[in-house]
Amino acid sequence: MKNILFITGAGSGIGKQASVEMSSLFGQLILVGRDISKLKNTKESILQKDKSHADDSIIVYSCDLGNKDNIIKMIKDLDKTLSQALSISLVNNAAIFNGHQNFIDSSTDDWNNYFNINLMGSVNLTQAILPYMKAKSFKDNAVIGDFHCIINIASTAGTRVVSGLSAYGSLKAALIYWSAALALELGDKNICVNVVAPGLIDTPIHDFYSKDNKNSEHYKQACNAQVLKKMGQPKDVVSAIKFLCKSSWVTGTTLTVDGGISV
Repeated sequence: MKNILFITGAGSGIGKQASVEMSSLFGQLILVGRDISKLKNTKESILQKDKSHADDSIIVYSCDLGNKDNIIKMIKDLDKTLSQALSISLVNNAAIFNGHQNFIDSSTDDWNNYFNINLMGSVNLTQAILPYMKAKSFKDNAVIGDFHCIINIASTAGTRVVSGLSAYGSLKAALIYWSAALALELGDKNICVNVVAPGLIDTPIHDFYSKDNKNSEHYKQACNAQVLKKMGQPKDVVSAIKFLCKSSWVTGTTLTVDGGISV
C-alpha cells in the first residue's frame, strides 16, 4: 500500500511544479490533465530528479475534467490503484482562465465553461474519490500516510472583487465555499479539506503578463500592483500545498498566496 498524490492540471504551471517538488513525499503519483504529451514531460522531469520513483509508480492520465462521464471512466480505470492506497492526497488544480471580460460581453458558454471545469471538475472528481478515502479511516493522524487530504486550488479572485472577472471569480468563490462545507462534513473521517488561493502567478494561464511577453508594460503594471512588487512563482504556491499535505490538524481554511495584494 502506498501514499498517493492525485493531482490535476499536472502538465504545466502549478500542477507540474507541485508534482515534481512533492514526488519524494509519495509512493504513487497520478498525474491528470488534457495534454498527454505535457503529462509525460512532467513524468520524465520527476524520474530524472527523483530516483525513488520507477516508471510504474507514476501514472499519467488524459481526462477532460469538464465531462463527468470522463471522470467516472478514469476512476474506474484507476480502481485497483486507488483501492490499494494507504492514503490519498487529492489536489484539484486544473482550471481555465480566459482573461478579463466585462459581464455584458460574456456569454452563457463562457459561464458554462468556467462552471464545468473550474467548479464541477473538482466537485465530480472529489465525489468519485471520496469512497476510496472513506474506506481507509484513521484513528489518529500526524504525517502523510496517516490522513487523507483534499486541496482545492482557487484564486484571490474568489475572495476579492476584481473588475472583468465576474464569471471566473464567482466560480472560484463557489469553490472556496464548497471546500469549507466539505471540511465540516468530512471532519469525523479524518479527511482534511483546504483551499490555496493564489494571486497573480507566473504560469501559462497568465501568459499575457509574462515578462517574456511583448506587452512588457503589462508585466510591469502587474508587478507594481503587488505589495512585494513582483509576480509569484509556481514554487510559492507549491510551498502552501506541501504544508497542507503535511498538516493533519488544519481543515476548512483558505491559505492565501498573493504577494500581499489582498491587504
